[in-house]
Amino acid sequence: MRLSVSTRLCLSSLALFAGLSACADGVSNTDTIVPLVVPIYAPSESDIPVPNDLLFADTTDLTLNIPVANPADASDPPVAMNTQDGWSVGAPFPVAFSGPIDLASAIPGGSVRIFSVTTNTTMGPVGGPITGVTGELTAADFMTALAAWDTTGSTLEIRPTQPLAPQTTYMVVLTDGITDAAGNPITTDAEYTIASSTTLLPPDHPMYPLQILVLSMEGAAEAAGVDRESIAMAYHFTTQSVAKTLMTISTVAAMGAAGEQAIIDGLCGLGLVDCSSGTAPEIGSASIGTAVDTTLTTTATGGMGIADWYTASLSLPYFLTAASNTTASGPSFDPAPLLNPWAARYPLTALGGNEKNLTAYNLLPHPTGDEQVPVLISVPNWVAKPAAGWPVTIFSHGITANRLSMAGIADSQAGIQRVVIGIDLPLHGLALTDPFFSGYQDGTTRERTFGLDLMNETTGAPGPDGVIDSSGAHMINLGNLTVGRDNLRQGVSDLLMLYSVLGSLDLDGDLSPDLDTSNVNFIGHSLGGMVGLGFLSTVQAPTAIASSLGMPGGGISKLLNASQTFGPRVQAGLAGQGVLVGTEDYESFLWSWQTMLDTVDPIHHIRAVTVGKGLPIHLLEVVGGGNS
Repeated sequence: MRLSVSTRLCLSSLALFAGLSACADGVSNTDTIVPLVVPIYAPSESDIPVPNDLLFADTTDLTLNIPVANPADASDPPVAMNTQDGWSVGAPFPVAFSGPIDLASAIPGGSVRIFSVTTNTTMGPVGGPITGVTGELTAADFMTALAAWDTTGSTLEIRPTQPLAPQTTYMVVLTDGITDAAGNPITTDAEYTIASSTTLLPPDHPMYPLQILVLSMEGAAEAAGVDRESIAMAYHFTTQSVAKTLMTISTVAAMGAAGEQAIIDGLCGLGLVDCSSGTAPEIGSASIGTAVDTTLTTTATGGMGIADWYTASLSLPYFLTAASNTTASGPSFDPAPLLNPWAARYPLTALGGNEKNLTAYNLLPHPTGDEQVPVLISVPNWVAKPAAGWPVTIFSHGITANRLSMAGIADSQAGIQRVVIGIDLPLHGLALTDPFFSGYQDGTTRERTFGLDLMNETTGAPGPDGVIDSSGAHMINLGNLTVGRDNLRQGVSDLLMLYSVLGSLDLDGDLSPDLDTSNVNFIGHSLGGMVGLGFLSTVQAPTAIASSLGMPGGGISKLLNASQTFGPRVQAGLAGQGVLVGTEDYESFLWSWQTMLDTVDPIHHIRAVTVGKGLPIHLLEVVGGGNS
């Protein structure tokens, strides 16, 4: 699973690769009498282990800069990855060899070592020479395996067993303790041999920057106890920031304009972004209108009737792009929700670029507008409101469901005197025939399915079929991994905004709030629980929020690929592009997809919830299916 990168890497004026193609002329991995196995390291042929900070070369906004055929092709995974400020913190990554290796010899903490390191930023903001080792992963932190797709046994897969630290540079060191299938020690690839030579090349030599980088890595490894002569390859990569933008949203949700202004002042003060367009807050606070009694009880939705149904409208900032629909119940053919990801408010210009990618260095998103989101509320009707107000449970539904799923818990929560409040995930909502349907029209409280008719749900083919697409039909966006990530990020933002208005919700029209915000719980089902972990890890709550999470999951790309429901859709979609299950390209896509999803993946938020905040979690797991 090596990224196939173009020769642009060799032509970049700032890249470490500059001129390597010419330098490597006459160097061949076959110019040996004995065909020794080597870890492949051939920058001149654009063949390097990935993740790798060499692919930050020439970045103009501190994101990855993987050479791509068409930077405007949002369907190309490397184009999507070029919006990221680092590599995945949890996805397994491969190391390719020129021949089969003995897996038993690839020992974590022995012949395969991973160090956290510091770098010299004077030669560039990221990817510079190693200046020191700050720690080392142990054998408990990662494991090794042979990549299943490589039937030759020539690809080692390094699998973290827990997330790596975000915004951290790691150095991978492989030694000749790794042996080939015949038991012979591996050795260095031809170009790595040149780069690791302690006889320095002239400073104007095109391989000199690469040599300085490799020597810095080997020197740091030696200082950490690695026998320098045993090193077959060393390389480094920097992980992405994960939660910076979500924490920005959390601050705005909790503190409103004052919090946003502080973020703007700090961001503009760094001098990385161009703030000439203005520095006044623009996201604004969420707001919720007075609830409306529908006069229906939960008997109308199959329940026992011990709770009444109320509706309300939540105005919240929208960072995705909503579809236009001028009708209350007719279809929309506007593809904008599938095409436009989140963007930063300001362009990052300090390095000569003009990009608005959201990163740790440019973390303030730009709202495209406000959406009026329908809210469903169940209120106990068998007991009077407590003096402190109703305890409240926030509910988040699963993928392809909608807010009405909370009917399944409304009575049980009413039985313990709790209000339940729920909204839909992005691109989800009620159908025309459902109770409490809110319509699709612009400028009104509306379903965020927007009435889209963009696909044939029977065949999966793009294009309208005369039937409004179902709830969540466009949530998983394989054609634009950046938008797919941001659908989930918007879901976290929406929950943060919902939480921020609980203290102002008026249920009975007396102009006074009716909820006890010191007693808030959260229940999330499936995807709702996964998005909920992002919410729980970032919400700025004065009191602890207990949660019950039903059947969530992590490692989202592999999770969906293994799903009996969604896996076939993923596989069919990729097969249509010629990417088949069991191939390197297929695994490369899943790896790229996971890299994009890290910022919202529950695996990368659970520790902040349980260890960082000490919040109690009740976790549900279902084993088997309907007949097992």
